[in-house]
Amino acid sequence: MVHSEFLAPTSQNLHFAESPLSRSRMKSARDIPLIITSAASSSERRITPSWTVAQLKSKLEPLTGIPPASQRLVLRTSDQAEQVIEAGNEDEVQIWRWPLTGYAEIHVTTLDPQAPNLIPSETSAVPKYTMPVETYSALPNTVLAYKKTHNIGRFDPNGPEIHQKKVQQAWKDIGDRSK
Repeated sequence: MVHSEFLAPTSQNLHFAESPLSRSRMKSARDIPLIITSAASSSERRITPSWTVAQLKSKLEPLTGIPPASQRLVLRTSDQAEQVIEAGNEDEVQIWRWPLTGYAEIHVTTLDPQAPNLIPSETSAVPKYTMPVETYSALPNTVLAYKKTHNIGRFDPNGPEIHQKKVQQAWKDIGDRSK
């Protein structure tokens, strides 16, 4: 028995109407910006609706590190329930059949229970580097060096004066509003 979540969407298993006009419009639609997420990454990508499910999965492998045969794709839109993107014949079914909307999310997970977890769940054991303040202060290409060179923020010799004027103006504005 084949579960409906593994079938390409049709008018029987989706809750939106699809007319022949909208179907032809989707086939010729331009690329759609989508957010691709996985346990290891998140990025915006432009997806072409005429791609097949197999093409989409192969393009997602470099982003997620998950082989196409092990990918489970879930489409998340703001106005509909999550939908699994799978088809009986992934080499022929095009992804325009799903309700792709701009900036919807495709979440990619692995179907392989033996897949290595590339993200450490316990980060306290990860070695960390803390640069000494003296070393950072001596480096020429840092934000700190830029602020010092350009007299920005706490390095502005007129900083205390400017700050005092802003405070006085704020109190004046408050006084004007309370009249």
